[in-house]
Order: sequence, then C-alpha cells, then structure tokens
Amino acid sequence: MAASTTIGMLIGALISGPIADRIGRKKTSIVLSLLAAISNILVLVSPANFTLIFTLRVMVGVGVGGFLPILAALVSELSKPEERGKNICFLESFWAYGWLVALIITWIIISRANWQLAMTTTGIVALILTILAYPLIPKSPRYLVLIGRRSEAERIAHSYGLKVPELKSMKPNLHEQISILLSPENRIVTIALWVVWFTIAMGYYGIFIWLPKSVLATKIPLVKSFKYLAVMTLAQIPGYYSAVLLVEKIGRKPILSTYLALTGLSSFMYARAANINEMMLWGSILSFFDLGSWAALYTFTPEQYPTYTRGIGSSWASAMGRIGAILGPYIVPILISMGEWFLAFTFFAVVHMVGAASALLGRELKGKEMPEIAG
Repeated sequence: MAASTTIGMLIGALISGPIADRIGRKKTSIVLSLLAAISNILVLVSPANFTLIFTLRVMVGVGVGGFLPILAALVSELSKPEERGKNICFLESFWAYGWLVALIITWIIISRANWQLAMTTTGIVALILTILAYPLIPKSPRYLVLIGRRSEAERIAHSYGLKVPELKSMKPNLHEQISILLSPENRIVTIALWVVWFTIAMGYYGIFIWLPKSVLATKIPLVKSFKYLAVMTLAQIPGYYSAVLLVEKIGRKPILSTYLALTGLSSFMYARAANINEMMLWGSILSFFDLGSWAALYTFTPEQYPTYTRGIGSSWASAMGRIGAILGPYIVPILISMGEWFLAFTFFAVVHMVGAASALLGRELKGKEMPEIAG
C-alpha cells in the first residue's frame, strides 16, 4: 500500500509525455489533475477493501506523476528566456504548500475522525483548485505552432511578451521520439537526467516517507512530533524561493548540483544527530536544499529538449525518478536492520552526491531560448 502512489506516479510519468505531445500540455494536465482529485475523494465511499483502496491510490499517483512534468513543460513554454527558471521554481514552490496543507488536514482530521476523511478532504481541495484554475491556464504557443495553429499561438505569445519560433509542423511517433532522446546529440543529456531524477526521487521519498518514523523513534509524543515535522516542512518553502532567486543569476547546473550535494551533506549530518533538536536542525536544512533541488531540476529538465519531444523527454526523466521513489522507501528497513538510522541516512547522502555529479552533464540554458528545429 505504501508503494501504491509511487507505482501510479511511474505509470503517469510514462504515459503523460507522449499524450501531451499529441493532445497538448493544458488538456493533459487538467485531465490528470482531475483524476488525482476524484480518486482521493472516492476513498471515503469505498469499502475497506485492500485491492480497491490500492487501485484508487495508484490512480492518484497516475494523476500526480503525470501532470507534474507536463505543467513544468507548459510553464517553460510560456516564459521569456530570462524569466523561465524563476517562473518554474515559483511553480514548484507550491509543492511545499501542498505538503503543509496535507499535513495540517491530516493532523486535524485523524485526531477527530479517520484517515479516509483526511484523504477525501485533500481531494476536495484539489478538485476545487483545479476547476478554478482551468479557465486561467493558457495553451502553449510553441505546441500550437507545432500543430499548425500559428495565429492562436501568436495571440497567446503576444499577451506574454514572447516570440513565436519558426517550427516544423510535426508529430513524431513514439519510436521516433525514443530514437531522438537516445540520439548521439542527446544521449549523454538524457542518461544524466535519468540518473539525477532517479537519485533525487530515491532520496526524497526514502527520507521523507520515513522521516516521521525516525522522529517518533526518539519516543516523543505524537502531537509534538507533528510540530517538529511541520517545522521541517516549512523549511522547504525558503528552499524553493532561494532557487527562484538563484537559477537566473547563477544558472541551473551549478544550483542543482550544489543543492543536491548539500542535501547529501545534510542527510549525513541528520544521521549523526544525537537528539531531537539536532534532528530538527539538520532535517530543516535537508528540507531546504532538497526542495530547492527539485525546483532547479524542474527548470532544468524541459529546457534540454525541443517542443516535439519536450513532453516525453520531461515525463520519462520523471519516470526514472518514480522508479527511485518506489525503491527508496523499501531500502530503508533493510538498512536500518543492518546499521540503524545512521546507515539509512548515510546511504541517501551518497545517493545525492551521485546525482550532484550527474547534474553537471546537462546543457546550461540560463537566459537562452530553448532548443528547436527551425521550420
């Protein structure tokens, strides 16, 4: 059951890119967001059946794992080169607000009702926000040019102060897209991206799914543990905004690589923490740099590919992350049995260092137009 959502996120990431490259970024994102919200709502009226609840959790994962990389691709295509990194990092900062709202909802409702009501409440919140957002989200001008709707693309681009690139009107099939991702000019970039996504997601889900358990291992009361976790979660928000400020000043690669390395260092220091105060300190620093890394990665990823493969390039990199997200939490109990919490968090420190090195192999496109094939 713990792996159900991440299994769904893997499926969502695998299918959303090819779909978005076919039917558009906005439509794909909205449909997948609705799928996630409605699946969460249905938990409340479902019988206490493992298979049914597992299936609903997988469907939530399909929605979330699918729309995350596509939203980043959409925002990148709606941004000026000098603002693209800032806009995507700002977009990703709302992940931290979502975590915080979910934590508060769980904290309040579980003490009064049950986990099904808590999950349904988060689904209702997500459904309302998706419906309100739909009319405000524009279509991608680059995608519209790609499918031959240039006049509509120019109208949207003008409202955002964008230039409409000259693009070949083309829709390569899945086999052609895979060949492009692994072509000689893209192979190193693609593999490096897959490694970064795998390591950051393995570390993130391995750490944060088990973080409450590691706090409770200190034998502090449940209510107090929620307060500590809330402080660590709040530390994610300035981490995101530091990335907002720095990706356009310093660049994507140096910020992504540095933040991943500092996440690794923080994980190691968390492993060495001797008491709850040290755990909260290093857990907060870990949250700061880990979530800042995510913001930089979502900026970095869609920039590596042209429009006709941007969806699949972004989503399949994310899919590699979902594989890491599935494996990470399962590795923790094995490592704890071998060397307690110290070995588990030290392992994730090394994992993040591997990701930091791999991030240096991508293309740096700070202040530049994203790559395209001219028409």
